[in-house]
Amino acid sequence: MAASTAREVDAKASHFSRNEVKNGLLDSIELLESLSNAHNKRGKINPSKGQVFVVEPQEEDEDEGNEEERLASFWFTELDNKLAETLNTVVSEVTE
Repeated sequence: MAASTAREVDAKASHFSRNEVKNGLLDSIELLESLSNAHNKRGKINPSKGQVFVVEPQEEDEDEGNEEERLASFWFTELDNKLAETLNTVVSEVTE
């Protein structure tokens, strides 16, 4: 009897933990989308106030700017893919 009760408690705790991980991943994906949008609008982040505001683009070498944009886009996409992959894994485990 005690062993089955312990397994039930463990199963509930595990289910709760997976749901918390899922919620954290969804929040992270939303933050990534906001960060990506801010970057695409040449946004600057003021972390002390948690504010994003748009600034005028600075003069820069066009090739250098394009390379930065490509790299930023690549890393945003990579992070998005990894978060989505992890979310899919967690969601499949939660529904089991």
